Amino acid sequence: MSSFRTKQLLQQCFALQKKLPRDSLVKLIESGLCNVIICQDLIPGLIERKDIATLHTAVKHLSDMPESTMVQVLRFYLSLEDEDFDVLQQKGDKVNTNGIDATRRGRCEQWTAKATAIDQLLCMKFNDVFLIEELQKLAPNEALVLLWFLHFRLKTSPVVGSTVNAEMPLLAQVCDWLCLMVDAHFSKFVLDPASHGVLHKLFNYISQQVMNYKDLATLETLFLQLKEHFSFSSESYIGPYRMEILRIP
Repeated sequence: MSSFRTKQLLQQCFALQKKLPRDSLVKLIESGLCNVIICQDLIPGLIERKDIATLHTAVKHLSDMPESTMVQVLRFYLSLEDEDFDVLQQKGDKVNTNGIDATRRGRCEQWTAKATAIDQLLCMKFNDVFLIEELQKLAPNEALVLLWFLHFRLKTSPVVGSTVNAEMPLLAQVCDWLCLMVDAHFSKFVLDPASHGVLHKLFNYISQQVMNYKDLATLETLFLQLKEHFSFSSESYIGPYRMEILRIP
C-alpha cells in the first residue's frame, strides 16, 4: 500500500468516525508507511480518541515526527493522569519505575507509566529552532509541570548510553530540553512566583554539579602532570603477532 493510499484510508476512518482494529493499525504503523505527511492525520486522530497505547506505539516508530506534532503529543500527555497510562503496562510495554513527585493542583503525583511516555518524546530528534517555537505555545501550568519533570530527569538520567530505541533520555538531551524550555518561557518563569521554587532547585543543583566538574578538572591536571613523569600501564590484547617500539633513555 502506498503512502498516499494509507493517508486516504486514515482520513476516511477518522472522518467517518470508524475505528480500525487496533492490531491492524499497529501493523500499519510498524510497516514504516506512516511518513511525516500521514503523521499529521494519524496523531491528532489518536489524541482525539485518547488511544494512548496506539499513540505510544506511533511515537516509538515515527522517528522523524515534526516538532509541532511532538509538542501536541506532549501537551496531551501532560493533561492526563498517571493512571490513564496503565494501558501501557497492560499492553506489556516496559515502564520506568523511576517516577517523579510533581506538585500539581496542591497534591503530589507519582509518575511511572506517564514518565515513560514523556521520556520517549524527550529521546526524539528535533530542530531546536522549530521546537522552541512550539514550546512557547505551552500553557503556564503545562510549562511548570514539564520543568519539574526535567528537574527530576536532570538528576536521574544517565550520562552515556545508546540513543537508539532509548527508554530514558541521556543527560545531554535533558539539558537541551531545559535550555529550550527556559528560553521559551523566560519572562513567564521570572514573573510567575509558582515557578521560582523549581528554578531555585535547578540553580542549586546545576551549581553543585559545576563545582564537581571543576574538582574533576583539577584532578585531571594533576594526573596529566604525573603522566609526564611515567607511563600508566594499561592492559591490552596480545594477538599472535605484536610489534612494539622500545625507547631507551
